Amino acid sequence: MSIGGRLLTILITAILFIIFIIAAVVDIKTLEVPDWLNYAGIIIGIGLNAVYSVQMASWQPITGSLLGLVCGLALGALMYYTGQWGGGDAKLLMATGALIGIQFKPDNFAISFALNLLILGAAWGIIYTLILGTRYFSKTIRIAKTLRHTKAVATAKAICLLCATLLLVMAFIVKPLMIPLIALAITTYILIYLIIAVKSVELSSMYKWITPDKLVEGDWLVHEISIDGIHIGPRKTGLTKKQIQQIQKMPIQKLMVKYGVPFTPAFLLAFIATLIWGNIIFAIAISL
Repeated sequence: MSIGGRLLTILITAILFIIFIIAAVVDIKTLEVPDWLNYAGIIIGIGLNAVYSVQMASWQPITGSLLGLVCGLALGALMYYTGQWGGGDAKLLMATGALIGIQFKPDNFAISFALNLLILGAAWGIIYTLILGTRYFSKTIRIAKTLRHTKAVATAKAICLLCATLLLVMAFIVKPLMIPLIALAITTYILIYLIIAVKSVELSSMYKWITPDKLVEGDWLVHEISIDGIHIGPRKTGLTKKQIQQIQKMPIQKLMVKYGVPFTPAFLLAFIATLIWGNIIFAIAISL
């Protein structure tokens, strides 16, 4: 790699660290990712790679940056429209793609980062849920006790028990796979309790009553609102600015919204992991 390439890599690494740290702190405090931060990342990423393309007399840096932006847009849109991420998380992935770019080489940093983000994002979600469960422990336990006696949970528990029993029977029939099947049977049985725990944490800490003036774009409405022929129901992508304006004109004092897990700390964790180990799946496989 040329001196210019090394300097660009160092600069982009420093910029991404700053962006991820700011995004994580703001997201945890306000459950929002500032648009200015994401747009700045996109502009800086394209700009730096464009300058480097001119310096190197090569289309590769700017092409990689634009391709990274497009891939970030595609993956971010998928996560956003399926209700997994908020709009800020999707835009942050676009900014990351524009800065990192898609490298045309076997050890692709962008692909390793994306895979690490999915893995560590799931781990972060579990950790954050445990933190909330501990913080609202008494309320979470009360809700869990109530959920245990609902018809839906009783049905799910019966299904999990049936599946676990079938897996145990298979374990004694297919003896070479006995240990994995027994482990899978135990996991299947406790799955319902994990679902109850997660749902209890959601109801105890992620569902909140707020006044209409506190609504922001992307907030997830829990109950449908229907006043004077205007119907606004829950959407996977959250409330739009137009819907918020409509709600604020309605005679509503409070409404319930659902807040998700602030996901941006997973970006920082995935970035650090990629810098140190590369693709953590390959790193674990090699160590084994």
